[in-house]
Amino acid sequence: MLVEFFIEIFPFNITEEFFYTCVLVTDFVYINHQELFDKLQYRTEYINNTRTEKLELLNIEYDKITTAAVVVLTAFYILDSTEIQNEELCEYLSEFCENSTDILFMISSILISMIN
Repeated sequence: MLVEFFIEIFPFNITEEFFYTCVLVTDFVYINHQELFDKLQYRTEYINNTRTEKLELLNIEYDKITTAAVVVLTAFYILDSTEIQNEELCEYLSEFCENSTDILFMISSILISMIN
């Protein structure tokens, strides 16, 4: 439902291919949810953040809005968008899920590495 919401407010032209890519990425995240957030936890252990900042990052595991935003961002990336478009979309989505663009990009990059 949240992925569909982000698709509805998507600031770029939506194609069927984009919609179906979002569906596939959503299924992938659902199936590999634990692995994705284990990798997020592993990556945050090596970032020079305070303990509170690390805990906030790990709370993303239960944040469905952020997960939906990452699904849309990842699908957009998979469909060969430009770097400028990715940054614009990430800034747009970060406002809705109230997380930084760095967090969205980090989770998306982990997800892309798992897909590859």
